[in-house]
Amino acid sequence: MKKLILILIIFSMTFNYLYGGDKADEGLTSKELLDKGIAYYMKKEYDKAYTYYRKALKVNPKYSIVHKYMGLVDLNRKEIKNARENLFKAFDDLSDSDDICFKIAETYEYNYSGVQYGDEFDIDTCIYFYKKAIRINKKNAKAYFKIGKILYLSEQYNKAISAFKRSVNIKFNYGEAYYYLAKIYELQKRYDLSMYCYKFAYGLGKGKYWYDDCIVKTCQLQ
Repeated sequence: MKKLILILIIFSMTFNYLYGGDKADEGLTSKELLDKGIAYYMKKEYDKAYTYYRKALKVNPKYSIVHKYMGLVDLNRKEIKNARENLFKAFDDLSDSDDICFKIAETYEYNYSGVQYGDEFDIDTCIYFYKKAIRINKKNAKAYFKIGKILYLSEQYNKAISAFKRSVNIKFNYGEAYYYLAKIYELQKRYDLSMYCYKFAYGLGKGKYWYDDCIVKTCQLQ
């Protein structure tokens, strides 16, 4: 009997955590419910965020921007199939948003198992949506960087250099882009340029994953 009561208490607490606040949420608009969901998303409380996204859609099933935020939760969870489906639902009404195009492109960096740049990595579709994001917003430095990284991984080094250069032309302190430029120049035995880019990336990279490698490389290339 005690065990049954304990189970019921745990179930009640879990239910209230995920679905609590229904009475307080009565009468809220879909926008207000979405905003609550986004607040939970920012705190990485994805279950509660999703609960409010669903409530927002229940109030207004045509409020397509909700699908964007559902897709972001899915992407963070590496639930790639769901992420793609939700983002495409948002894309129908938000196709002029570079952010939606960018996020759709990101889903194509992963296979359905959540492995980035692994098997079934759709390079062409991925680049297509990053380029679409750039057509909407020509100053999207991160989209240029992402294209450069994909080209780097597929060993299309000269095209990658072009993409990374566009990225740093827009955002001059893009340390990660300089780091990849340095790596490419080193592979091409263009050591002066490589040294310059490693030093630049080092100067911008304190606390970043490439920081220590830049220190090692600058010592090796001197």
